[in-house]
Amino acid sequence: MAGLLTRGIWGGRNQEIRTAVRRRARREAAPGMRVERMEQGMGSALSNREWVTTIRPLDTEEDWQGVRARVEELERGSALNPWWNWEYIHEQWRTFQPDRRTWMVDVADAQGEGRAALGIGLWREYVFKGRRLCPKALRSFDHIYFMRTPPFLARRGREAMVCEAMADAMGELGRRSKACLMSLNRMDGGAVSPLLAELSRRRIAFKQRLWTPAPQLVFEAPATEGASVEEQFDKRHKKALRDVRRQERRLEERYGEAAEMFHFVGKDLADEEYQACVARFRKIESKTWQHHWEDQSCRVDPELKRAFEDRALAMWRRRGLLEFYFLRAGGKCAAFFVTLRVEDRLWLLLTGYDPDLKD
Repeated sequence: MAGLLTRGIWGGRNQEIRTAVRRRARREAAPGMRVERMEQGMGSALSNREWVTTIRPLDTEEDWQGVRARVEELERGSALNPWWNWEYIHEQWRTFQPDRRTWMVDVADAQGEGRAALGIGLWREYVFKGRRLCPKALRSFDHIYFMRTPPFLARRGREAMVCEAMADAMGELGRRSKACLMSLNRMDGGAVSPLLAELSRRRIAFKQRLWTPAPQLVFEAPATEGASVEEQFDKRHKKALRDVRRQERRLEERYGEAAEMFHFVGKDLADEEYQACVARFRKIESKTWQHHWEDQSCRVDPELKRAFEDRALAMWRRRGLLEFYFLRAGGKCAAFFVTLRVEDRLWLLLTGYDPDLKD
């Protein structure tokens, strides 16, 4: 792949490696692939007998709106992921990176009528700064720390084909964007390992950040309406639950009454009730050390971040995924969980507690 390294960019002899790989890549062509130049603004396409891959930039609001229907149609035929959907990624781009170019890789069925989308990948241009080398990378949308996304959206049953098509497209995408590696952060799902294998086989460099275990509760069976979080936690995490029980006894001794957990499902709340839940957890959050760090940090625009979170929570509420948990102790709301319930997982997005409970 022209412009891509074959080793991690932080290793030695980077310039020599880069030069050698560029020369070799120019002599090599992806077997069985045909590159077609399309009209200006429409990008380029790669095709073989099974699929046609189109690469196009998304620079403006008009560009993003132009692909919305196609992405959302594919969402309905793909495995559910709360972060990989047009609405969430578009909001992230519009809020934080409107001046940064995004590339869309669209894998379509070459044999079916209308060339239905089989897979779509979105990559934003990113420049690593503050190091001896400042290379440009194609990076996943991984702004929010708690997200776990697949590397691309793929129609159910066609993941392997889409993985191969995406890897084939990286050569042309690297030439057009002048990026020198792929930066894959916070990736999850069954397509990650096959994609990395395909990239390695094609000598395409990538930088992967291994994600830490996310705060989540995995149910033994797909989550159902009214499923008890406490029962599921008890079955899987009995040792951790002992500490929970100990802390509950401490709260009861301190306040003279047992602590209570209140659960609210976002889709079932009236607008006034929903806004009350948001105000309740924001009030507790404003007392946490994370909130104070954000307010004082030059790396975070706290108002922009919280406004984005509010819009994301409203989206998840419309999709029926959002839930709230509040702990009441000592006659007041003392702690909260903001969660997403997705099939057999309960993702803990935002957590916080009143510092008065620390001791």
